[in-house]
Amino acid sequence: MAVPVNPSRKIANEGGADMPRSGIQVVYLCFLVVLVDGYDIAVYGTVLPALLNQNVWALSPGLAGAIASLTLLGQILGAFAAGRLTDRYGRRTLLLASVCVFTVLTFLCAVAPGPVWFGLLRFLMGLAVGGVMPTAIALALEFAPRLRHNFYGSAVQAGYGLGAVTVAVAGIFILPELGFRMMFVIGGLLGLVMLPFLWRLLPESPEFLMARGQSERAFQVAERFGLTVSETPRGSQPARADQRAALRTMMSARYRRATIAFPISGFFGFLLAFGLLTWLPVILGQEGHALGSALFLLVALNVGSSLGSLLLSRIADWLGPRGTIAVCFTVAGICVASVAFPLPTPMLYVLVLAAGFAGFGAQVVSFSFAGDSYPAAVRGTALGWTTGMARIGGIAGPTLGGLLVGSAVAPGWSFVTFGAAALCAGVVILLVPRARRAADLHPDESAKVVPSQNTPV
Repeated sequence: MAVPVNPSRKIANEGGADMPRSGIQVVYLCFLVVLVDGYDIAVYGTVLPALLNQNVWALSPGLAGAIASLTLLGQILGAFAAGRLTDRYGRRTLLLASVCVFTVLTFLCAVAPGPVWFGLLRFLMGLAVGGVMPTAIALALEFAPRLRHNFYGSAVQAGYGLGAVTVAVAGIFILPELGFRMMFVIGGLLGLVMLPFLWRLLPESPEFLMARGQSERAFQVAERFGLTVSETPRGSQPARADQRAALRTMMSARYRRATIAFPISGFFGFLLAFGLLTWLPVILGQEGHALGSALFLLVALNVGSSLGSLLLSRIADWLGPRGTIAVCFTVAGICVASVAFPLPTPMLYVLVLAAGFAGFGAQVVSFSFAGDSYPAAVRGTALGWTTGMARIGGIAGPTLGGLLVGSAVAPGWSFVTFGAAALCAGVVILLVPRARRAADLHPDESAKVVPSQNTPV
């Protein structure tokens, strides 16, 4: 039964820093989805030294970099599509579909007969996983308390780093004994095991349900997860606005600088991240490190990434995300460039760990910052735009790394190049309007989508 309500009220967890246990369950599930996503993306960088050293498929560094870039190209297209599809069909539906598809494709990668089929499968897998990160972030933020958005959003994204750690550790023991194909079998099994739990436990977004006129289901979900919800007349939710209206909101005076700065900073952040994830073991091998030692350094990079995702998010909650991200990208740039110089092994581990902590952690906080900088009605579209454009840097990183590895330049120049990318990411993020803390980033969650002439309000 309809009741008189204040239409400016919203569905949100406003209970300070705490959330019900069931709300934490949603964050855990999103974290696990991103973990498997991280495994399936990082597995290529882990097996790449074996592919090149064992002359599998006669891969050259240039062709190997192109295959890595194909995956990221698929992710770009998938991220753009996910921004629209999640706002239209719901977060839960898109996450389940993505996990199903990339699980099947990962199994198929294990039996690919050659580089053409392998590259095609990696491209299609990129399409499937491109929507995972923005969709998982958007869903987790809907169930997280406002004052801890940076932490819970970053906690979900930390799953990516943990997935990359998992695949690097597995590679140390599995590659010498069972070969690169078994690494893809394990990735497929992880997705297969996860699907029944997602189907049973993952809820749909109550904001989406209200926007689709399913208010009864929205109230049920809100009651179960301890969210604040009020009945708003059907058709008045901003999430029902068409795509042009969402883009108009993103490019309005209030959000224009953020809409431009987040993707550009993400471009350089992804160039750093995917360049190192793909080529770090190979470049270290050029400098004389054995495969096992190079993979241990890859583990250190991803351990730093996971720790940075969690700890930097807390710092961002206290001090503000903008300055935190800029400082950390600067530190990462200095650390990565320093690896170019001959150093004792313990110092090398410290620098690589710090680069993962500061650089990858800053990128994770940046995505949480972006997701929290827009109204819920366009959050999925905005995150899809941000991650989609950022992944162009993900294409550039492996391609650039392949060119540097295959050229006559000294291996150290690769680290100098990736370090410069981190510095650029830190400078560009300063274009985003200043915010002191998470609660100040978007105080009026009920802000309406800027309508086009055909958009009902």
